[in-house]
Parts: sequence; structure tokens; C-alpha cells
Amino acid sequence: MAMITRVVDSYASFYRSGARKDSAYARLRPLSIVADCLLKAPAHTDRESLSLIAQGEINAFLDRVRNDHDSASGWLPLYKEPAAQREAVEQFVQLFLEEVFDDYSKGSRALLRKYLNRLKNGCEAYYIKTYAYRSKSQDTDTEKAAPQE
Repeated sequence: MAMITRVVDSYASFYRSGARKDSAYARLRPLSIVADCLLKAPAHTDRESLSLIAQGEINAFLDRVRNDHDSASGWLPLYKEPAAQREAVEQFVQLFLEEVFDDYSKGSRALLRKYLNRLKNGCEAYYIKTYAYRSKSQDTDTEKAAPQE
């Protein structure tokens, strides 16, 4: 499976943009949050701290979505399972750090900054193809039918 599909599938497990005509900003919000945390953190920030900062930012965003705050829209597939949602967020952040930052960007913030728009374009294309036009009920039915690993 390609890196882009793994990244999008990972964050789509805990967040989906709200409407059919949502903007790229809404569709890519978890990806943007982690990238911003990484790019804005001081260079000497250790990896565990980066991970926790990014997880905290995503969880704060998900709280705004959950509380229907004006600054956030979307829906949460794991709304009723907060522990599973936190675990999914942690897995997404670790995946981003390992596959996007370490592998794709060779551990370089400058390269991440340079490649970020291309990465977002690919993620948006995959998100639209896979998740954008599925209704919540279709998604729930699919998740119920999916075999447990």
C-alpha cells in the first residue's frame, strides 16, 4: 500500500470532513495539524514531545468538532469510543513521523516544507476518491461488515 493511502486511511479512521463540498482545508486538517506542529516546533524538540504535541493539537481539534464549534466541522467515526479515538490519533501521528517525516522527507524539515503541497495534493485526491462521497450510514455499514483484525 502506498504511503499516501496509509496516511489518509489512518486519519480517516478518526476524522472525516463534514459535507460533500468541504474544502481541501477540511479534508486534510489532521495532516495539516501534524505537519504544522512539526514545522513550527523548535529544532531541538525530541521525538516523543513532538508526538505528544501533535496528538494534543489533533485531540483539541476533535473536541471542537465534537462540540460543534464554529472553527471546526466534520464528523468522528469513533465518536462514542474515546479510547479507540485516542489510539487512532496516536497511530496516525506515529505513522506521519515515520513514513512522511523520516522516510519521505529524510528527516529534514526543509524537505517536508518543500514536499508538503505535493503530499497534500495526493492525499486530497485519495481522500476524495475513497471517503468524500460516502455517507455516514454507508461508512457505518462498511465498518460493521469489515472483519476484525
